[in-house]
Amino acid sequence: MKDFFKSIRFRIILGLLAFLTGVMLFAVLKGGYSVSGKSIIN
Repeated sequence: MKDFFKSIRFRIILGLLAFLTGVMLFAVLKGGYSVSGKSIIN
């Protein structure tokens, strides 16, 4: 398990999760989409 955290695969997964989290935060902060992904109709 210790080797997994130092592997390239773990870093790629971590990078993808960070990217997706950033995209979700950007969408929520911009106010265009809700957390579920449906458009908010004002």
